[in-house]
Amino acid sequence: MKVKYLLGLLLLSTGAQALQIDTMVKVADKGGSGVFTLVNDTDKASFIKTSISKVNIKENTISYTPYVKDNLKEWEIATTQPKLILDAFRTKNIGVRSLCSESCDNSEDQVYRIKFIPSVYYREGEKQESAVNFNYGYAPIFIIPAKKSNIKYTIENKGTVIRVKNESNTFLQLHINQCTADITTDCSQRLTVLAGRDREFKLLDNSKNQILNISIGNHDLKYYKEKVVNIGKSITG
Repeated sequence: MKVKYLLGLLLLSTGAQALQIDTMVKVADKGGSGVFTLVNDTDKASFIKTSISKVNIKENTISYTPYVKDNLKEWEIATTQPKLILDAFRTKNIGVRSLCSESCDNSEDQVYRIKFIPSVYYREGEKQESAVNFNYGYAPIFIIPAKKSNIKYTIENKGTVIRVKNESNTFLQLHINQCTADITTDCSQRLTVLAGRDREFKLLDNSKNQILNISIGNHDLKYYKEKVVNIGKSITG
């Protein structure tokens, strides 16, 4: 069955100030735009800063180019609200939009990391608490997918881990499903592998040392395959 995949990644830290986000991987629409939904589920208002970095992948290594004033002319995306106040128990949508439209490189995925970092916000006259406030934020990934997907990958079942080498020009979404009527926990796993990455993932307990049932798709599932990978073997696509 064709499904949409979400993968949580790049959680910055943990703490008591609970900012929530709807997804950790956002795929842009055809115009290069998208929306993140933030929720403040505490009884204190939050001041939230956003920052953007371009994600660069070369020879399986990730590096980041922060968007700062000095490279303003090179920015390819921007958020609609770089700074905002999110009141207690409220929700806000933060838009992301492309700045270069057709001039952007659409031959491969363009990937960005967007940080949302909160701190407690006290309004004028409001008493500030002396206790230390532990804040945490998120750094989700925003992807403007390649205009045309060219799929190439190798998937290897190593028994306790699965190796995915993605040589495509776009990210891949994998769903490992070993669940049965009798096995309902530690048997289903969703993975996102960016273009140019060669990664190993630990298999869940009820997926280890088994023949794996894997669904593989691109962002819009125009490419979608269901395959079986034997232990100690690999498949290509």
